[in-house]
Amino acid sequence: MIQNKSYRLIIALIVGLIFADPPNWDSNGDGVLDNYNDYENNGSITAMVSTDGSSSFSASGDMIACFVGEEQRGVGLAASVPFGPYAGTYQFQMMIYSNATSGETITFQFYDQSQNQIYYLDQTLEFISN
Repeated sequence: MIQNKSYRLIIALIVGLIFADPPNWDSNGDGVLDNYNDYENNGSITAMVSTDGSSSFSASGDMIACFVGEEQRGVGLAASVPFGPYAGTYQFQMMIYSNATSGETITFQFYDQSQNQIYYLDQTLEFISN
């Protein structure tokens, strides 16, 4: 019986390590969509994730990604704002890519590193090429 409990504990630890990895939104960690060359057009946004519309809860290590349907079209890494009205908050600068010049609906997902959790954000945006 002791051997069986040890086996379960080892499995739980292995599963915990597998799910501790961040999403594969940016495999090389540079904050740029890995397959951006597949698209003709791009547009840029700066975003802040908040819980109540005014206070940011992002931190270093957090990520945001945008999608058209299930296809990832952009990624942004959290960066601390050093000055101005948003000093001390974290924001995401992101390039969004498309083969259309406009009209696609962009949805967003947020990865909270401290919670190891992905959140589907209810904000959408229409893609418009810069």
